[in-house]
Amino acid sequence: MSIWLKLAAGALVLIACGVLALVLLGIWPGPSDVDRARARELFAQAEAAYQSGDQAAALMALNESIDLDAQNDALRLRSNVLLARGDCD
Repeated sequence: MSIWLKLAAGALVLIACGVLALVLLGIWPGPSDVDRARARELFAQAEAAYQSGDQAAALMALNESIDLDAQNDALRLRSNVLLARGDCD
């Protein structure tokens, strides 16, 4: 085998491993439309819980929402809840 063929085979193996890692970690192809809709619903529940004063329920809903689809608004509200609770590092 020529050196170029070996390099091409090595590059293909590396690319395949990279794609496999992205898929297994859930990074690619990204959240589905159903996940995004559920995340928005959980974020709305979290906002209502936070405004009513139930920080524990808000935090639980936010964590689920962020697991499904990491939205900036959800991340921002979660940081506000954690700061309000004094539960930050």
